[in-house]
Amino acid sequence: MGQFYDTPSPVNCTDWPSAGEVDIIETINGDNIIHNTLHTCPQMCDSEWNNDGVIINCANPTISDPNSGCSGNSYEVNSPEGTFACLWENNSFKFYYWESQADVRSDGGPLSESPNPQSWSKTDLKNHVQLLETNTYCDEESHQDWQCEACKEIDKCEIKNLKMIFNITLCGIWAGDEFDETDNSRKNCRDYILGEGKESIDDQYIKIEYVSVSKLP
Repeated sequence: MGQFYDTPSPVNCTDWPSAGEVDIIETINGDNIIHNTLHTCPQMCDSEWNNDGVIINCANPTISDPNSGCSGNSYEVNSPEGTFACLWENNSFKFYYWESQADVRSDGGPLSESPNPQSWSKTDLKNHVQLLETNTYCDEESHQDWQCEACKEIDKCEIKNLKMIFNITLCGIWAGDEFDETDNSRKNCRDYILGEGKESIDDQYIKIEYVSVSKLP
């Protein structure tokens, strides 16, 4: 509620994506496909995922999305539950997933008192991205005006000041206004939420049993 994102602070910049964004769990209701994605300014970072030799810019504009970011391999889960972990190192991120029945609380496990990623199985590692310096720059043909304005002071690959967010986008796919294919998509979604969809939406929830952020030795 309120204008939280209009209030600048050291951990709440209003010039997205100049500090970067790291998506540990990105999915659309019903498909059970998990995506790991990074969003940055065009001139911040290139990336290489899973040592595949393909270099992707982490703004990566497409026709339908001015900042679709860079992504690794998507993976399917039986249901969107279990344990997710992200290991942030100097110039890389590793994304892990364990099914709900996995032992994640034993010594060294992600939910133990002393997590030890060195002991985690490679089969639980879903994506590993290496961040690289880039020669890409923001230009009016490939990027949006707001994108170049927000990113004009950025000159290096540095992700910082991250905060944890749990978000549900009711009126679109990903962050877009795509509730339907009409020109009144946002209004139609609002009418649905306040009208015929209210009962089913009010009965939905995300259950989060445990969240932890640790600085590892």
